[in-house]
Parts: sequence; structure tokens; C-alpha cells
Amino acid sequence: MEKKQWTTIDLLRYSRHDWLNKMQLIKGNLDLNKPDRARLIMEEIILEANNEARLSNLDMPKLTELLLTANWMEYSYSVEFEVIGMDHGCQSVDESISRWTSRFLNILSSSLSLLHENTLKITIMQIEGKIRFSFDIQGKIEKNNELLMHLNQNLHEDLELDIEEADETELVFHVWANCKNNDNVESTAQDESKDVSKL
Repeated sequence: MEKKQWTTIDLLRYSRHDWLNKMQLIKGNLDLNKPDRARLIMEEIILEANNEARLSNLDMPKLTELLLTANWMEYSYSVEFEVIGMDHGCQSVDESISRWTSRFLNILSSSLSLLHENTLKITIMQIEGKIRFSFDIQGKIEKNNELLMHLNQNLHEDLELDIEEADETELVFHVWANCKNNDNVESTAQDESKDVSKL
């Protein structure tokens, strides 16, 4: 699957569609007299928006675009992401991690069963001066060997990989980015309840 070239109209259309779906979910639960469920959905929306803001603030524009638009692609899985305790990203590895992740997302899509609900969660955090990108796939993996083979190939010199778990229903691995000395990589405690309008 080739990288899609998004126009401004594309971005606005997909974003509007996402927000309308969320508003309809809230309205539907309120109409069914389920305020607790509606409140939970709103809390999930706020958490998601906060993660999008943190991702956008990492100064890694290519990776940010890739993850923010991943659920608009026709993948065989849904994508979630979380940024934990980081103010700044690693601009010097933006190109390499985004290119590698893009290839992986395409290969993953062809490796999963279309008959199952598959999810990919990506967690980004700083550990000892490096940025760790954790990938957690849950679902039905039909081409596990091909997927593992890909993971051990074509890594950029700035990236390292270690696999934590691999079977037919779960694959967990970490990609480590070695930042250049001039990158400003800092960690900070983030308040998960922070108002997204202040980000």
C-alpha cells in the first residue's frame, strides 16, 4: 500500500467524520438514558485528544502524520497510541522510524486475519536517553513467521529492536531510537487529566 498523499480537504473530511461518529455515540447513549456510558466516551475522547496533542508536540512530523492518519487507512486492525512522560521527541530519527513503521503497518495488515478484531497499540516513552516505541498487537496472526522475519530485517542504524512475546494471538516488541547528541530529549510528568485546550 503506497503512502497516501493527504490534501487539506482529505484531512478535514476524515477528521469531521471521526468527530461526528463520536458525537453520535454520546448522543445515542444520552437518548438511551445511559449518562454513565456517555461520560465514559467523553473521557476516552479527552484522553485520545491529549495523546494526539503530545504526539504533535514531539517535533517528529512524519511519524505524527503516520499515526494520526493510521485509522483512516484500510488496515485489518485499529491503531491506538500513547505518549508517556515526554515533552520532546527525537527529530534526527523521525525519518527512519516513520519509514520503518510505515512498512511494518502494511506488512502487519496482510498478516492478520480479517475475521478477527485486531488491534495495535503503540506506546512512546523515554528510557535512559533513548526513545522506546513499543508495539503490542492483539488479534489473530496468520503469517507469524513472515512478520517475525520482517522485524529482523531492514532496521536503520539508528534503531534497535527486541521482541518480548510472539505467538498466534499476540506480538509485543520494542524499537529503540538512538538520538543524536544535539537532540533535545526530555521527560516530564504529564497530568493525564490536563485540559486538552491548554496543550
